[in-house]
Amino acid sequence: MPKVKTPKPYCAGTLTEAAFRSKIINALRKVSMFWKPKNVAMKRAMGGTRTNPKTGKDKTYYVCEESGEFGWLEDMHADHVEPVVPDFWGDTTRFLGVNWNEYVKRMFVEEDGYQIILKSLHKIKTKEENQRRRESKKQ
Repeated sequence: MPKVKTPKPYCAGTLTEAAFRSKIINALRKVSMFWKPKNVAMKRAMGGTRTNPKTGKDKTYYVCEESGEFGWLEDMHADHVEPVVPDFWGDTTRFLGVNWNEYVKRMFVEEDGYQIILKSLHKIKTKEENQRRRESKKQ
């Protein structure tokens, strides 16, 4: 059976629908790194300074808003309280399978829309959210 080529209708025939959607999402994520409320939420989680055992120098630590454990900046994530991608988009207008108005509104939230948590907890939470989305798609 001959292999069926995936259509590439975007960017002068170089991108599939999935690749185009991915580029848009990646661009939005880059912009969100400079979103002030996200940075304010990170400052909210600052706990003070402690001696970094690796360097012997004082370093700012952060307190996980879910577990209360401390971690360095590189151990923390600014997690959206409400997931950016909902379990179900609903019957609203979509392009590339996404309701972009809702996506942008959910991504760029105010300070109280973020919780600062350890990367390890964020990974678990994200895995659970992805599982819920997969299950809701089946229904």
